[in-house]
Amino acid sequence: MHIHNCSLFGFFASQLFNKLLSICVPGDVFAGVGPIAVTAAKKVKYVYANDLSPSAIAYLHQNLVTNRLTHKVDVTVLTFMSHTSPVVSECKSP
Repeated sequence: MHIHNCSLFGFFASQLFNKLLSICVPGDVFAGVGPIAVTAAKKVKYVYANDLSPSAIAYLHQNLVTNRLTHKVDVTVLTFMSHTSPVVSECKSP
């Protein structure tokens, strides 16, 4: 069983990944059950995924196991601000 998503979404996601993944480590701050995180993990070395919903995280973990990607995705359950504040603070100029 693999993740199921809209084929149009899959097309646009693959176009985006092909352009961006060579220069960055993807992070999906609203990962849900993982359509973006799983797709990205199939193409890059490592992915960060986050969601607030424990049930969504449970399904994300199930998707990662099914797709044999547990070693490539770091899953967290954090609020948006706690997840992004370290990145934002690094980007601020002194």
